[in-house]
Amino acid sequence: MSRLILFSGGVESTALMTMATPDDIALAIRPTDVKDVQAALTYKQSSIDAISKFFNISVHYSEYVLPRIQTKTSHVHQMKMFIGMVHLMVSRYPSIVEVWCGRNCDEPSPAIAPMIEQHMAAWAILNPNVPFLHPLDHLSKVEQMVLIPKEIRHHISSCVTHNNCGYCFKCKEYT
Repeated sequence: MSRLILFSGGVESTALMTMATPDDIALAIRPTDVKDVQAALTYKQSSIDAISKFFNISVHYSEYVLPRIQTKTSHVHQMKMFIGMVHLMVSRYPSIVEVWCGRNCDEPSPAIAPMIEQHMAAWAILNPNVPFLHPLDHLSKVEQMVLIPKEIRHHISSCVTHNNCGYCFKCKEYT
């Protein structure tokens, strides 16, 4: 039995990897359109590779090409990218018994909470035997960062400059 971990290489999904076992599967979405700011905002292939190797968790990569309307980036943009592939993975791999998605105690914001609730309601109808969980959503981003071993933290990709600058709005969330 395994869990499917939605893995972006950011703080919350890397914190989930600290609880993973070698039987678990990580799913990463490769952005295919560099103009898709939401998808490519913090994606860094080398981070995903280094973190998954450190935790000895296999990663399944998915790519998508969809025309999308650009909107403000939020937790929901990742959910929209992952949700379709998650359905396919669960149907293909009957060994998946849970889906784990990173989130912190400050998410979702009240503005996007209804959309997340709709996604979760649809998930429960389509996959009633596979819970979609946020195991660490009771912790802040800073508290989740503390769970991550120090020797791997520099690989976390949350920075909009892809260099962990320490100054952009994404880096300031966990410093």
